[in-house]
Amino acid sequence: MHPTLKKYPDEILEAQDEVTLKAGENFDCIALVQQRARRRHQLRAKVERVVWILTSFCIIYYGDGSVDLVTASTSQSGVLWSWYVLAFLPLGINMWIMCHLVRRHQLQHRGSNWSRKAPWALPASSICGIISFIGFAKLFWHVYGWITPFVEVFLCIGFLMITCFFPDVCFSVTKGDHLKKWNS
Repeated sequence: MHPTLKKYPDEILEAQDEVTLKAGENFDCIALVQQRARRRHQLRAKVERVVWILTSFCIIYYGDGSVDLVTASTSQSGVLWSWYVLAFLPLGINMWIMCHLVRRHQLQHRGSNWSRKAPWALPASSICGIISFIGFAKLFWHVYGWITPFVEVFLCIGFLMITCFFPDVCFSVTKGDHLKKWNS
């Protein structure tokens, strides 16, 4: 097995065997074109993330058109507080699972074997996500009706995209590094 595949077993590598140079080109020109393509891809990805985030904030801010989503979902009289617990408790557990995977198993690093070190995380997170989805569907149903599942998906993706703009400092702490910073 190739050494790169041993380092990143979950990643599929694509490469070309040959690089052909056109007349008047050199390898610096090819590197420049690749760098520009990488920058365009990064810019497009950031714009897509911002669009998802703005969509989520618009859904929350405009709610049902007359009041925002938080006011609309809390002002209803027919929903019991147990639905709020059913929606937010699994969401909190999912956040704890993500923080645990980042802190203990370096989830944010490419090639980390968190799925082998913590095989319980994916099923537990999936179950909590389904329960939370059902809870939020019940809370938002009177506001959006049949489009509630789509609204939930938009909100979920928007909130996930916010994490892309967190500084790397938040996710770069490993075991014991926080103690070194405070003890010095």
